[in-house]
Amino acid sequence: MTIDMTPIGHALIAAAVQAAWGLAVGDWWAGAVIGTAIFVGREHAQAEYQYIAIHGGLRYMAPWPPELGALHPLLWRRTDVLDLAAPAAATLIIAGVMHAFV
Repeated sequence: MTIDMTPIGHALIAAAVQAAWGLAVGDWWAGAVIGTAIFVGREHAQAEYQYIAIHGGLRYMAPWPPELGALHPLLWRRTDVLDLAAPAAATLIIAGVMHAFV
């Protein structure tokens, strides 16, 4: 059994982006949004690719616009949700702590 370390890596990258923004600008909440948005976009794009592949591999063959079709729950596995939730949780915790103590 192997443990998927991807969510931890994503959380660390999001926290690094947040820290860079927070230290440069002083707004840790905006840094949390930026760090998390990177992975929201990434996971949504991957779901779009899956949706397009299911419907023949061409965007125009899909019954729904791929941007909306990517939101279908069957396209999102547990690992995909964790890849998005881990950065969100990490950045929210950091922003909360920094807001409380700074």
